[in-house]
Amino acid sequence: VNTTDKIVCSELAYVSYPSIDWPTERTLGRHSISPDNVAQLAWNNVPLQLVMLYHDGELVEESRQLDLLRELMTQ
Repeated sequence: VNTTDKIVCSELAYVSYPSIDWPTERTLGRHSISPDNVAQLAWNNVPLQLVMLYHDGELVEESRQLDLLRELMTQ
């Protein structure tokens, strides 16, 4: 994230929690953080905790959320 003048939704978390070591990628000449980067930090509940997951418009049962997140992220 090169500037906070214009940010996307995933970058809002980046600027709100500067103490987290966020994974960034260089895309089109600028550093950015994607929703996938944010989701990766919730896989092991460190430093983020997944509290609710919707998939295809449906709330995923809490006991299945992390497994589904991992499955979707590795497809």
